[in-house]
Amino acid sequence: MAILNMARNAVRSVWRKLPLDQAVRAKLVALLPRTFRVPNRGVPPEMLDPSPPCQAVDDCFVFAVIDWHYRFQRPQHLAAELVAAGRRVFYVSNNFIASRRSGFLVEQLDDDGRLYQVFLNLRGAPEIYFAMPTEAQQAQLHEGMRSLLSWARTKGAISLIQHPFWANLAAMIPHAPMVYDCMDYHEGFGTFSHAMVAAERALMARSDLVVVSSALLNERAAPYARRKILIRNAADFAHFSTTPGSAFRDPKGRRVLGYYGAIAAWFDVPLVEALARHCPGCLVVLIGHDQIRAKARLAEIENIALIGEIPYRDLPWYLHGFDVCILPFLVNDLTRATNPVKVYEYLSAGKTVVAVDLPELRAFDNLVVAAPHREFFLAAVDQALSNPASAETIARRRTFAAGQTWAERGQRLNKALTDIPLRSGSVRTAENAPARP
Repeated sequence: MAILNMARNAVRSVWRKLPLDQAVRAKLVALLPRTFRVPNRGVPPEMLDPSPPCQAVDDCFVFAVIDWHYRFQRPQHLAAELVAAGRRVFYVSNNFIASRRSGFLVEQLDDDGRLYQVFLNLRGAPEIYFAMPTEAQQAQLHEGMRSLLSWARTKGAISLIQHPFWANLAAMIPHAPMVYDCMDYHEGFGTFSHAMVAAERALMARSDLVVVSSALLNERAAPYARRKILIRNAADFAHFSTTPGSAFRDPKGRRVLGYYGAIAAWFDVPLVEALARHCPGCLVVLIGHDQIRAKARLAEIENIALIGEIPYRDLPWYLHGFDVCILPFLVNDLTRATNPVKVYEYLSAGKTVVAVDLPELRAFDNLVVAAPHREFFLAAVDQALSNPASAETIARRRTFAAGQTWAERGQRLNKALTDIPLRSGSVRTAENAPARP
């Protein structure tokens, strides 16, 4: 078994580094031997005993858009904050166990037995991003969900849905309000089918609450949602504001222009190339999974370093070594609806941020330079390098970021979940929570 796990991990390590877009990746998944598609972190549920349900608050089943161990961002942060608010959270991974039998594996994520990742069995282990589940898949998932509810001894629950693939499965939980956390303009990814567009709109209309992460998503949800709330992204301020004992430095002593995050279809490679050529005395550092073969396209430029994906815990070591933080995105429907997490994190470290002009940057209290075109972007970087920020400006950035934390967002989300009206018109409180034995 140890050898098999080593082989699985090796395959997954290579898989994560392949510069493939989502459509190609999905086709290749189906060709992988089943052995290498089974998550190796989960164990049979009989090996774990969850803590008992809380008497005052409902469990939360998070039907996730990403696996817990993928890049740590909004889904994981909010789930952790709901645990901190006293809930048990069952984080249903987008990664399935390739099996013809119904069931699930479970991974305990905390020491208290209140936070779990769940891997449901599903024949073929499909990706959730490209098509809605078939009737046969729905039937298998429903059986697995019934087993999960029994194992968890759930008495009262809320379904927090992060992708329309899960809508019908989430709806099967008895008496559970449905909440859709709409954190992206999914149609902008290019993998969202017409069926999924219709399913998302139906999910918005069906949900007891729609949570959105940006003003444009708020506008988009308005024609469909009965109740909605805007809860933007945030930062783990303590993680990113704390100066590490040492920080990244260019071995050649150049100043560093830095970015971390996905290097995907919305990443402006020509802008980064122009920046590197405009600033030949600087090193441009790009950290993140390269999904678009950017490394090959930028290979001839000596002062660009593509680091690849790194653990979340190591990001501050790089961030505190950046002289200027950049956000080089294409401006399109997807990015216009994006409230960029990394900008909160950049500001937590007090850094100067030069970004393309996105609508959500107006929420950053004029602390980010929003460039309407390439020449402005390059000139803003020049200005930042020649005129470093004052101690007062750095303090303003940190103060702003300190008020934009995942703890604050989690408290707002938890209150919104608690305040979802019951059919009687009241709200869900400890006094009228479902009766528990």
